[in-house]
Amino acid sequence: GEGNGWKAVSLLPPSPYLQQSSGSSSSAKGEDKPLPISAAWERDAAEQAAKDKHFLSAMEHYDRALHLAPWSAALWSQRAEALLSRGWAGDAMWALRDCDVCLAIDPCFWQARLQRGRALKAMGQIKAALGAVQDAAAAQAHYPGGGHSHDREAERQIAELREQLEARLHEMEEERERERKRLKRIRSRRKVQNETMRGSAIRRRGASPGAGTLAADTEGGSNQQGA
Repeated sequence: GEGNGWKAVSLLPPSPYLQQSSGSSSSAKGEDKPLPISAAWERDAAEQAAKDKHFLSAMEHYDRALHLAPWSAALWSQRAEALLSRGWAGDAMWALRDCDVCLAIDPCFWQARLQRGRALKAMGQIKAALGAVQDAAAAQAHYPGGGHSHDREAERQIAELREQLEARLHEMEEERERERKRLKRIRSRRKVQNETMRGSAIRRRGASPGAGTLAADTEGGSNQQGA
């Protein structure tokens, strides 16, 4: 829920379907209401197009399916999956919004929480992605009627993504440490260079022509004043 902050990361405006879908179903489960035949046909066509890597066609079919059945949490999650699979610039942000709509319809839809983790990972928000994966694990533990094989697959997917995110976070920390050491070496070299240049400038002033004569004249003038 709100304590885990899964709704706070979306960077896009609210979906035009969100208000419609929130009151369309009599319960929190978006799938309690069956899809119209036309929406089911569009969904099947979208799934086949995505499977064949025809993502433009898949998006068109998903758009039409969601127009016909905006209450379906599964449809929002499926379009998010297609967006993540396509991976164009901006797709991760749109997938994130689809996941938020899905979870607004059905908070028990743990797959959308896992997809949020993948979307945030693609956006470079590694710590937020880890939080989303933890949400997915907590939601999956209370997922109704999954069955043992379903639970094992869910646990495998969650563990795999968590491992990837933790590895990436470790890499980022190592990169920051290397950068810190590099900057420290640069500052150290600059300090040595500045000290060397300062010493050279002092030596040049001491060895410049006329410096000895000026010193002698000064000393002679001092002696005359003393006499």
